[in-house]
Amino acid sequence: MISLVDSVIQLVLKPTGEVIKVRFSVDDKRFTAFVPDDNIWIAIKDVLLNREYEFLPEFELYNFTGGVIVDAGAHVGLFSLVASAFAGRVIAIEPSQVNYHLLMLNLLTNNIGNVVPVNKALYHHKGKLRLFEGSHTGAYSLIGSSNRFEEVEAITLEEIVDYYGSIDLLKIDIEGEEFELFNHIDLETLNCIKMIVGEIHLQHGDISSIVNKLKFAGFKFKLAHPPFWKRGFSYRIELYGMVKLKILRGILYTLSGITGYKDKNLAILFAQRR
Repeated sequence: MISLVDSVIQLVLKPTGEVIKVRFSVDDKRFTAFVPDDNIWIAIKDVLLNREYEFLPEFELYNFTGGVIVDAGAHVGLFSLVASAFAGRVIAIEPSQVNYHLLMLNLLTNNIGNVVPVNKALYHHKGKLRLFEGSHTGAYSLIGSSNRFEEVEAITLEEIVDYYGSIDLLKIDIEGEEFELFNHIDLETLNCIKMIVGEIHLQHGDISSIVNKLKFAGFKFKLAHPPFWKRGFSYRIELYGMVKLKILRGILYTLSGITGYKDKNLAILFAQRR
């Protein structure tokens, strides 16, 4: 149901290949972000409205005030911008040139000094990789066989920990590559990560391989299948305008609430040390 509705919504919102100016605030701090119109629905809904990475109270970004956050799969930086209001440092990792340039523009536009942009792909070893185009700018992936790709450099979690130290929150949305990442990560590196939240794309692997690795490394975890939304956060995000998107979201989530639908192809993983 959700994939069908998402497709209908994309038609209603009519992506044209343009970049849309999005305005929002985090408590009293205002932001302006430039987002490709083919990803307005997904990026804004997930980060600014549903706040899916903050679904559990202990994962709200307010809890990481002064800490180190890694945003892997940063896209154009919406999550990084919100995180910048609290974190001491945010490492925003985005391999796509198109997205990375908008990420840089968004950091400059908002005069953000505590976000470190990294134009690489998070991977389990260093080297050059092929980054394949997806159905929209949020779906670039290392998994694919298309002749439409760009060559990118890789960065590992080991390198990030070596350079920046312990990670308070690792947020990942790397379009299926999470299975290989966790399969190869060593326990010494995992011991330097306190909390992990991320999208797990279930069509690309068996989630038990990830949760078993995390349990062995001393994490407890919860899984949630979208769609979900939550009210009563400890801090406020307000999105200005975007009336059509807000109405469509309300219709979609009312219908999914009535039917009890959950997306079984996607899980949000919340992991923290015991």
